[in-house]
Amino acid sequence: MRYAFGTLIVFAALCAALLFFFNLKHETLSASLGAEPATTSLATAGPTSRWPPDGWREYVSTPYKFSIFYPADMKVSEYDEGSGAFIVTFENVSDVQGFQIFIVPYDKPQVSPERFKQDIPSGVRTDMQDVTIDGALGAAFYSRDESLGETREVWFVNKGYLYEVTTLKPLEKDLLEILPSWRFI
Repeated sequence: MRYAFGTLIVFAALCAALLFFFNLKHETLSASLGAEPATTSLATAGPTSRWPPDGWREYVSTPYKFSIFYPADMKVSEYDEGSGAFIVTFENVSDVQGFQIFIVPYDKPQVSPERFKQDIPSGVRTDMQDVTIDGALGAAFYSRDESLGETREVWFVNKGYLYEVTTLKPLEKDLLEILPSWRFI
């Protein structure tokens, strides 16, 4: 009995020390970033969650292995396109702002001309620039969509998926603020 009681006390002390350590680490991180934890009904918080800046939230996609910060006033919607294809939209309808991420399984290291033509039938791809998104090499370019008009696109491949991020050309500045927060998980 005495041995069990001693073990219980040691266990309780260890739990208290761990709780104190993790709480202190959480408070230090929160204070250094000046942010509250992100919440969204679509993103599942977990060990990969980060602390977004004030006025921002974190979207986490476990199946597609990435997270990204986005302005808190944007509504997030998800659409299963079938055959592994998936679309996530981030929209602020009142301010006419937003972007979308189209994700599809892809087994090549780079986007082929055939894949480009499949996803952008207009074939318009101007001012192409090489980009790196959290270590993944890709391309940023301007294009033209029949229903949207001129667009800014960023495409990259990582771990078996092609990610196509699209916004309207006038909203390019907003997208450039968002994309550096992209993390593969």
